[in-house]
Amino acid sequence: MNVAITPSAFSLPGAFSFEGDPADKRRQKKINDIVTMCLVIIAFVATMWLLQELSGFLVPLVFAVFLAFLMEPVLRCIVLAPQRCCRRARRARRHDDQCRLGFLETRGPMWLQSAWDFIGVALCFALIVLILGIPIVGSYQAISTFDWKDYADVDKVDQMQKALNAIGINNKTWDFGKLVADHESQVMDVASATIGVGSDIVLTLLLFIFSLAATLPGIHQGRPTPPVRDLMRRYLVWKSVATLIITLAVVLTLCAMKVPLVPVCAMLTFILNFIPNVGSFFAILAPLPLVYFKKHSTTADLVLAGLVPFCIHNVLGCLLEPQLMAQGLELNSLVVVMALTFWGCVWGIPGAVLSVPITCAIKLTLRDAENQNYLVKELRSRLEDPLGPGAESFVAAAPLAGMPQSPLPRVESELSTPLRGDSGAP
Repeated sequence: MNVAITPSAFSLPGAFSFEGDPADKRRQKKINDIVTMCLVIIAFVATMWLLQELSGFLVPLVFAVFLAFLMEPVLRCIVLAPQRCCRRARRARRHDDQCRLGFLETRGPMWLQSAWDFIGVALCFALIVLILGIPIVGSYQAISTFDWKDYADVDKVDQMQKALNAIGINNKTWDFGKLVADHESQVMDVASATIGVGSDIVLTLLLFIFSLAATLPGIHQGRPTPPVRDLMRRYLVWKSVATLIITLAVVLTLCAMKVPLVPVCAMLTFILNFIPNVGSFFAILAPLPLVYFKKHSTTADLVLAGLVPFCIHNVLGCLLEPQLMAQGLELNSLVVVMALTFWGCVWGIPGAVLSVPITCAIKLTLRDAENQNYLVKELRSRLEDPLGPGAESFVAAAPLAGMPQSPLPRVESELSTPLRGDSGAP
């Protein structure tokens, strides 16, 4: 058997090159498949490890970049406002010689433009802080002023205590100090996680400022927005608007049913709706315990508190989701589930929120990449059709059991078969 290893052994696809009979070629294909699979597994594990190790910086960075995408049109309007005033002053000067706007016809010095750029970035930063701060402050005030007397001496609490006692958990003998001492490590983990969330928010806002400042040269030079950034901005705007509409409808419903802690439920609904598939489910479940343990609440109240938000999520989702798909950002359902699983395992809840935007950005980047090599084409095809191009034809070729088959294939085959007299045979 002649086996020759050529220099192409270090290039993919095709790790080794064999010369010989067909058996050698089959062995070559097996070796290439094994090498490729091993390299993919190693790259996957290394990528997950690196993403987890750098999550403390990468998660705020991704949030900051997406916020900068959203605020770039606002910053563009603010920064270019003096130039628009200059152009309007020139046009007014041409049409009216008595116009007194001549002082606007010339641009100011560079330091004045830099100062105006700083004001624009500061205004965008203040707007983001205001948008993020209103729900946080509202939730804090709602929790701090909430009257917990409505949940005191409720029969349902007693029933839950009896159920806990039945399984061996006697909460009447709990000592809070002893409980904290026994679970000191868990308490410290919760405290450090809370502090970590605050530090991540501060880091996100700082990176947001730098991300906005990085867009200023392109705005002044009049460079067109890259297609990937433009599509991502449209996706984020449509997703935010759709989520805001759903949240407002749910808030009005909860207020009408007099559900407590509506600001907290609103913030949870808005955040969880960015998590595909399962986010809306947990958003629907969030207010149910408050309704169930409330005094004089009935089963009908509990059913309405879950059924009406469920209908809102589904109806408005079906109406608004096609607008997102119209932006050219449609993802296969299997890709969405895999993205949610991967980014959720790597970055937790922030990864679940960012899973779809990150996947959309990767898909758009691969689609518009200049270097369309084998790896780029393969990744792009897997994002567009994860089951492969032959999946649909396979499903179509395998009809369900018990279903009548269409007679069209049989008719076509009969028509394509020449008649006995047409063949020319005796």
